[in-house]
Amino acid sequence: MALFERGTFTSAAGLTLHWKIECDSLSPEDWETIAFASAPHLAPFGDVKGVPTGGERLVAPFRPYITEGPTLIVDDVWTTGKSMTNFAREHGIADWRGFVAFARGPLLPGVICFMRTEF
Repeated sequence: MALFERGTFTSAAGLTLHWKIECDSLSPEDWETIAFASAPHLAPFGDVKGVPTGGERLVAPFRPYITEGPTLIVDDVWTTGKSMTNFAREHGIADWRGFVAFARGPLLPGVICFMRTEF
């Protein structure tokens, strides 16, 4: 399975996309390395929660880096941020920061990513 796929896809926010990042192609070791490489660049966090279903695979790799502070909400791909902000609201998480492996557009303040593209 390729990491990047061409075609017509609908994002979680309902947008039509002409290519997508297929995160199912990444191994558990890939996710651990993404967390390892990213953790030094994150502000301290006291808990980690994953946006279903893509973010759930990042929870265990980020657990070793828990210290103190707000909740870190993780997801695999950010397009508009709707999934992450809805997750925080639906779970009553007022004090949070975000991390995504891949970002397809502008991020909200307090959210960082491993790799980003603006198109």
